[in-house]
Amino acid sequence: MSESQDPPRLNPESLLEHVAAEERRAHRGKLKIFFGSSAGTGKTYAMLQAAQAKQREGIDIIVGVVETHNRPETKALVEGLSVLPRRKVDHRGVELLEFDLDAALARKPAIILIDELAHTNAPGSRHPKRWNDVDELLNTGIDVYSTLNVQHLEALNDVVTSITGIAVQETVPDGFFDEADEVVLVDTPPDDLLKRLSEGKVYIADGAGERAAANFFKKSNLYALREMALRRTAEHVDNVADDYELSQGRSGTLSASDKLLVCVASDGVASKLIRSARRLASGMKVPWTVLHIENPLSQSYNMRQRRVLQSLLQIAERNGADVVSMQSTRIGDEILTYARQNGFARIMIGQNFISSWRQFFSTSLIDFLLRNSGPIDIFIVNGENKKLGFLNGLLSGWRNVRRSSWLSYYYAVLVVIFLTGFGLPLRGALSSTDYLLAYFTAVLPIAAKLGRGPSLLFSLLSIICLNYFFIEPYHSFTMYDRSYWLTFMVMLMASLLISDQAERLNQQLAFAREREAQTQRLYAFTRELSAGRQVAELAAATVMHLDKSLNLQSSLWMPEGAQLNLAAGIAAGDLLKEQMAARWAFDHHQPAGHSTDTLPSARGYYTPIVHDGLAMGVLGIAMHREDDGFSSEIISTAEAFASVFGTALARVLSAQNAEASRLETESERLRTTLLSSVSHDLRTPLASIAGSIGTVIESDNLTKAERLELLAITQGEVRRLSRIVNNLLDITRYEAKGFTANIEMNYFQDVLGHILSRAERLMQGYNFKVDIPNDLPLLSIDAVLVDQLVQNLLENAVRHTPKGSRIKLSAKIEEGYLHIIVSDNGPGLPKGTESRVFDKFYTIHQGERSKGIGLGLAICQAIVKLHGGSISAQNLPTGGSAFIAKLPLVQPEPKHA
Repeated sequence: MSESQDPPRLNPESLLEHVAAEERRAHRGKLKIFFGSSAGTGKTYAMLQAAQAKQREGIDIIVGVVETHNRPETKALVEGLSVLPRRKVDHRGVELLEFDLDAALARKPAIILIDELAHTNAPGSRHPKRWNDVDELLNTGIDVYSTLNVQHLEALNDVVTSITGIAVQETVPDGFFDEADEVVLVDTPPDDLLKRLSEGKVYIADGAGERAAANFFKKSNLYALREMALRRTAEHVDNVADDYELSQGRSGTLSASDKLLVCVASDGVASKLIRSARRLASGMKVPWTVLHIENPLSQSYNMRQRRVLQSLLQIAERNGADVVSMQSTRIGDEILTYARQNGFARIMIGQNFISSWRQFFSTSLIDFLLRNSGPIDIFIVNGENKKLGFLNGLLSGWRNVRRSSWLSYYYAVLVVIFLTGFGLPLRGALSSTDYLLAYFTAVLPIAAKLGRGPSLLFSLLSIICLNYFFIEPYHSFTMYDRSYWLTFMVMLMASLLISDQAERLNQQLAFAREREAQTQRLYAFTRELSAGRQVAELAAATVMHLDKSLNLQSSLWMPEGAQLNLAAGIAAGDLLKEQMAARWAFDHHQPAGHSTDTLPSARGYYTPIVHDGLAMGVLGIAMHREDDGFSSEIISTAEAFASVFGTALARVLSAQNAEASRLETESERLRTTLLSSVSHDLRTPLASIAGSIGTVIESDNLTKAERLELLAITQGEVRRLSRIVNNLLDITRYEAKGFTANIEMNYFQDVLGHILSRAERLMQGYNFKVDIPNDLPLLSIDAVLVDQLVQNLLENAVRHTPKGSRIKLSAKIEEGYLHIIVSDNGPGLPKGTESRVFDKFYTIHQGERSKGIGLGLAICQAIVKLHGGSISAQNLPTGGSAFIAKLPLVQPEPKHA
């Protein structure tokens, strides 16, 4: 019996990617592509036939855009289908008809027909390409039928150009093609296609018929295109089979250990390199990553080179690659380190032709990788093999270096003049070798400080001066010893090498300083955000630091209800257009605007601020000049700022939500306490009032004294109700935002007179004493509030002490404060409640008279705080308690509640 073999183990990375892809597909519409080798194969006709069959099944299907080219058989298939009106676009006085994306989204059919997937939209459209429109439709759950020719696949663009001699400008990313749920190959043999062409049944653009017939529609070309279409369809079927294997828990043929790393720069071979890598990765069924390393040389790229590089990275990303940008001065080491740390088995790199004389003086990156890659395979893609002359090769090696000013050349000439003038008096004492060393020694500091150009000028002038002034015969360019020619050549070449190395060191130093400065700026930004407590602070700090870091214009957009408004910074261009781009980025969690496939006519590049899957805002950046582009470094820096801001914003919002929740909980607790306290304290006096009044009304035999007693009880309970209501109103007023004490100069004795007149009735039955000095100075107080402060303290003493107790009101000046003291010899405060008695609704029940809702002392504390003072309570050693309110003699600025 043979042993059963275990099924191949699943690769975790591939399985996770498959699960994530399946989750995305569950919410996306289905894409069906009718695929052909060239125009005229019948793709549109086949798509319309499938649409008619779906409509007969009762499915809601509409025509978004179909190009019939006035062919009767094609137009007949459109009849009976709902057709979406085209959107009119005015471009330079010409009216163009385009697919109406917004109308399709509003209509939201089950299936929509979109012909010519690779079509370029009119300027000003939301997306530059029609396949971008289709992608947005799919993201909303709408199924799409579309058509495509093989020559429009991006990865095959260079191959088609080499076969047909015609460069195809309109392309569709292979990654988008691979995500199609179904690809239907519409195949027509070349002989039949040529017959259709001769009969005029193949659409050829105006003015291109003769060229197309002569170049594109050759039988050999059609066979090659047909083979590519068949192969590409087979690859798609194979990928679908692999997805099915993964969905069934089997590994298929995917292996993360065979990952491909592609290294690109802004040179002539990069475009070919990316397309070759896409085809290789697709054929080997392996994931691929594009790596671009910013180095001192790439820092000097002009705007055209930056745009080309950014475009190539976007092409790679659209075709399914992970794009990584890094910074390093040692490119070879960084490539190998990244490849080893991330498990890449293959590295693909491009190479342009390098002249043999330059190879002699420098080691190429490819040679370095081949020597140090170890088990990692190196794939080399050759660029155009254009041989360079010596002069062109020399000049090409001097591109992208530091540009020296005319003043630097002037300084180089001055150094030559100085060394020559200094050496002339010593001409008899020193040999020509000594002068040679003097000139040669000056090359290095000149190259380091002034640049490569001035150092080369210095070397040439030094040779001339050395020959003319210090080699016999003097004042002549004739030399007796012809070996000096070799010396001069060695000096010139050595000067070139020294200046080249000095220039490289300068570039690396500048690069390192820039990286350090960026790190410091990001650190300062992170530190400032960590201290921020308000959203407005975070927004202003983000815009300020980003502007300084990248020297551009930035803006921050935050949601306010259903709107997305500018929270910080300024809009880069037309406000409505920039706001539309920001809104799209916010809604779709994807970048929009300049350098993207969505609303590229906007000036700004907008990246969403997403935290835990929730869009929290949008960060926009724009160059000061409209025609400048964004480098990958700028975009990655902006995204890093957006990520840091998102984290800080989430922290602040979380803290605010926690505080709001705490306040809500506290408010609910206070509301519950208030209802409990007020319900009891209102019910008791109301019951007493109702009982007294009822007795007076219903009893006819009451004496005058009894009636007066009942009315007195009623009056007392009414006063009690009035105090409760007044306390509730007072505590609300004192804690209202913006309440200010009316501070004026007053004598405390004047306030005391009003207090004592009101306290006479309150203190009946108590041993009440007053100890107030007659020499108290003028006080800066609110007389009305201080009156209420003392009245509440006296009422509190009466409420918590039995009849006959001693209650004392005293005052004194101490340490710049007026101390107002209300003391008693009652039962005192329970231990541990000395500070809690000033909390709202906190009460100490020590008998019937002590009942209350617990607001009197809270009001006292509010009044004291308004005056900039403090209040405390303590038990006295002899028994009883004392409440001490401290008011400053000289008031600061008026306090707010």
